[in-house]
Amino acid sequence: NLDFDCWKKEGHGTINLRGAIANSCNVYFYRLGGILGADLIARYAAEFGFGKPTGIKLYGEAKGLVPTRMWKLITKGESWYEGETLSFAIGHGYLLATPIQLARFISGVANDGILIRPQIVKSTDEKEKSPVSFERLSISKETLKIVKEAMLDVVENEHGTGHNASVAGLEIA
Repeated sequence: NLDFDCWKKEGHGTINLRGAIANSCNVYFYRLGGILGADLIARYAAEFGFGKPTGIKLYGEAKGLVPTRMWKLITKGESWYEGETLSFAIGHGYLLATPIQLARFISGVANDGILIRPQIVKSTDEKEKSPVSFERLSISKETLKIVKEAMLDVVENEHGTGHNASVAGLEIA
């Protein structure tokens, strides 16, 4: 059994997913990552578009990297260690993502599970607009609702880790 340190010296006590996101509780995600395992985390990361180009029309767009046990064995010639799963669960380790992938991920949450291919807008003229390309994620509406509420709590809840970014009269998630 492993003991983990939290950024909050006294810890968060019993916490659920919404609270873990709002309070940036790595310990919660270490434990969840240990339960899910690296390959299931990788499967969901890939579904949200990580590890592959977004399709935006930018020359040389990087695809990033979503590591798996097999990837490490093939590329590094080494076995995957459980400690690497814990790092992966909080977005560290071998995981590589681009800012465009992160923006697409967040928009997928905000759009109730619809992942839209980003576009570069050259003009607001109707004739110049490209058709919107999207895919629907297989994440439940209930889960997306919890994540959206939690992201709002990060800033809007007085105990959220981003509360200092709140602006009176404006909801920020």
